Amino acid sequence: SLDLSHCAKITEIGLESMAQFCPGLTGMSLFWCVQLKDAGLITLAEHCPGLTTLNLSHCSQISGAGLSILAKRCSGLTSLNLSHCVHITDADLTVLAQYCGGLTSIDLSYCAKITSAGLKGLVKHCPWLTEVNLNWCAQITDSDLTALSQRCPGLVSVALTHFISITDAGLTALAQY
Repeated sequence: SLDLSHCAKITEIGLESMAQFCPGLTGMSLFWCVQLKDAGLITLAEHCPGLTTLNLSHCSQISGAGLSILAKRCSGLTSLNLSHCVHITDADLTVLAQYCGGLTSIDLSYCAKITSAGLKGLVKHCPWLTEVNLNWCAQITDSDLTALSQRCPGLVSVALTHFISITDAGLTALAQY
């Protein structure tokens, strides 16, 4: 694995050079690589299809275009951190889930565009989820938590801070499954 966290000046140029010579990478952290765009993510996916763990937290220029290529080429992903990837939408999350059904851990904190539709697409295709971070995903509801708990029976960790719409009913649903 390779940890490039806080390497804020890394772009697709450096990532391509690295990826070409390390095609066997299975884990990578690009946390706070704020210059990283979809082109860099696509390059990584093309050269490192065996990735199972990827941290893209705070890579705020990443969009669905890069994420969909990543999902198609790195379908063995089991752990993905998309925290603060503010351009990720419900449709992007659904495409990710369709190709990466083996996900066990996903961090969607501060992905404000994620709604019920995205979470339902995720849990439909990713029943093996054990860890889900939805902190600050304010559009998630009690019924979404019910769907999450019913479709993903192996859940051991769910993060839900700063939710004004979650009620006792949502917590009860999580507790019952």
